[in-house]
Amino acid sequence: MQALPEGPYSYAPRCEVCDERAALTEDRARTLVAASGERLTSYSCPIELSIWHVWYPAAEHAKQGPTP
Repeated sequence: MQALPEGPYSYAPRCEVCDERAALTEDRARTLVAASGERLTSYSCPIELSIWHVWYPAAEHAKQGPTP
Protein backbone atom coordinates (compact mmCIF):
# COMPACT_ATOMS: atom_id res chain seq x y z
CA MET A 1 0.00 0.00 0.00
CA GLN A 2 1.27 3.45 -0.87
CA ALA A 3 0.97 6.04 1.91
CA LEU A 4 -0.27 9.57 1.24
CA PRO A 5 2.69 12.00 1.38
CA GLU A 6 0.57 15.12 0.76
CA GLY A 7 -2.83 16.22 -0.40
CA PRO A 8 -6.26 16.03 1.18
CA TYR A 9 -6.62 13.55 4.02
CA SER A 10 -9.82 12.21 2.45
CA TYR A 11 -7.86 11.07 -0.63
CA ALA A 12 -5.49 8.87 1.35
CA PRO A 13 -5.66 5.12 0.78
CA ARG A 14 -7.28 3.27 3.69
CA CYS A 15 -5.79 0.59 5.89
CA GLU A 16 -8.05 -2.47 6.10
CA VAL A 17 -6.33 -3.70 9.27
CA CYS A 18 -6.70 -0.44 11.24
CA ASP A 19 -10.42 0.39 10.97
CA GLU A 20 -10.00 1.92 7.50
CA ARG A 21 -7.79 4.71 8.86
CA ALA A 22 -5.91 6.82 6.33
CA ALA A 23 -2.49 5.49 5.32
CA LEU A 24 -0.04 8.38 5.74
CA THR A 25 3.68 8.98 5.68
CA GLU A 26 5.24 9.80 9.05
CA ASP A 27 5.83 13.41 7.96
CA ARG A 28 2.22 13.81 6.80
CA ALA A 29 0.94 12.36 10.09
CA ARG A 30 3.14 14.77 12.07
CA THR A 31 1.89 17.68 9.99
CA LEU A 32 -1.72 16.76 10.74
CA VAL A 33 -0.99 16.38 14.46
CA ALA A 34 0.66 19.81 14.54
CA ALA A 35 -2.16 21.39 12.51
CA SER A 36 -4.70 19.99 14.97
CA GLY A 37 -2.98 21.70 17.89
CA GLU A 38 -1.85 18.30 19.15
CA ARG A 39 -5.45 17.10 19.49
CA LEU A 40 -4.70 14.26 17.06
CA THR A 41 -2.22 11.52 17.92
CA SER A 42 -0.11 9.65 15.37
CA TYR A 43 1.08 6.06 15.51
CA SER A 44 2.71 3.59 13.13
CA CYS A 45 0.61 0.83 11.67
CA PRO A 46 1.28 -2.47 13.46
CA ILE A 47 1.21 -4.35 10.14
CA GLU A 48 2.60 -1.94 7.53
CA LEU A 49 5.44 -0.35 9.50
CA SER A 50 6.10 2.32 6.86
CA ILE A 51 2.53 3.63 7.19
CA TRP A 52 1.30 6.02 9.87
CA HIS A 53 -2.20 6.78 11.12
CA VAL A 54 -3.75 9.58 13.15
CA TRP A 55 -6.62 9.37 15.59
CA TYR A 56 -8.51 11.70 17.90
CA PRO A 57 -8.54 10.18 21.41
CA ALA A 58 -11.18 12.57 22.79
CA ALA A 59 -13.73 11.48 20.18
CA GLU A 60 -12.77 7.82 20.15
CA HIS A 61 -12.65 7.22 23.90
CA ALA A 62 -15.29 4.49 23.65
CA LYS A 63 -12.91 2.39 21.58
CA GLN A 64 -9.77 0.83 22.97
CA GLY A 65 -7.72 3.18 20.83
CA PRO A 66 -5.32 2.32 18.07
CA THR A 67 -3.80 -1.11 17.96
CA PRO A 68 -0.29 -0.80 19.44
